[in-house]
Amino acid sequence: RCQTECQEEVFLNEVKVHPELHFTGDGESCGDIWYLNNGASNHMTGDLHKLRDIDTTVTGKVRFGDGSAVEIQGNGSILFQGISGDQWILFDVYYIPKLRSNLVSLGQLTEIGHRVVMDDDLIEVSEKNPERMIMRVQRTLNRLYKIELKPVEPVSFLSSIGDDSWL
Repeated sequence: RCQTECQEEVFLNEVKVHPELHFTGDGESCGDIWYLNNGASNHMTGDLHKLRDIDTTVTGKVRFGDGSAVEIQGNGSILFQGISGDQWILFDVYYIPKLRSNLVSLGQLTEIGHRVVMDDDLIEVSEKNPERMIMRVQRTLNRLYKIELKPVEPVSFLSSIGDDSWL
């Protein structure tokens, strides 16, 4: 009787959840907070100043879960300071001027040979060859993984040749 007449309904009332996209002015700083996202197909930023060697011939659209779409206006890489003082590069980052958040695609990282391990409330991202931890991120209360990643200029060992300790 219940199979045909009864329908179970579950109502969820999430507090402080705002699923709409937030847009910004063209190329404006998005800050240094990056969200690790398993649903994002590509790395993305709206901050042109973060990108090195941008290729503006890469264009297209990115469609989000709410049906909205934004224009891709380039693709580049970003050099970050690593957790142990070293540097690492995030390749193939879409430049989307209207995007206010910075996204790291976990799928894109695994595609190029990174290891992503989710356990309890942590995500660890490491390079496989050679084995090197890139980031370790704690889950927030609203189930997001966010990390502050600061873009840096490349370090050249030759720039330190004047220091006797490097000789």
